[in-house]
Amino acid sequence: MGIHERFDTELHLSAPYDPDATISKLRDHFPHLEVKSRCRFRLAPSLIPVIQAHAKETTIRYSRDAVEYPTTCDLPAYADPSGNDEDLFHIGSFKIVKVKYKVFGALDDEDANRDGFKNIHELKSALCQFYGEIADSEVVTIFSIRLEDGSSKTY
Repeated sequence: MGIHERFDTELHLSAPYDPDATISKLRDHFPHLEVKSRCRFRLAPSLIPVIQAHAKETTIRYSRDAVEYPTTCDLPAYADPSGNDEDLFHIGSFKIVKVKYKVFGALDDEDANRDGFKNIHELKSALCQFYGEIADSEVVTIFSIRLEDGSSKTY
């Protein structure tokens, strides 16, 4: 598979969700990568209104040499104004609808738009600013999200 091809790995989450089956599937598909759990989301406060306006339908996460999976279908979401745990503010829960895995170099304008960005250059710039340099061959995890509760609050 070339680095710019899509992975065909897409997980559709529904109850009852079986994290062990997800881990097994990911280990089979990505034997060279660590499989890491995600139990919450931390977001810049500026992203909350974008999510509330439904202009951000996904959140793209990167862990060097790893892929992530959600521990449940509903994960707590926090506004993170400083990067310190003591400053986190619970804003509600994200319903995880599906999880997709792509190499960084295969991200496109469609991915950028779903993530609340105008174009792929803006998205990749933001990801690299947050995570540091990401090679085109590195795998990112794309969580399709919906804010469940607390969605009417303003931050």
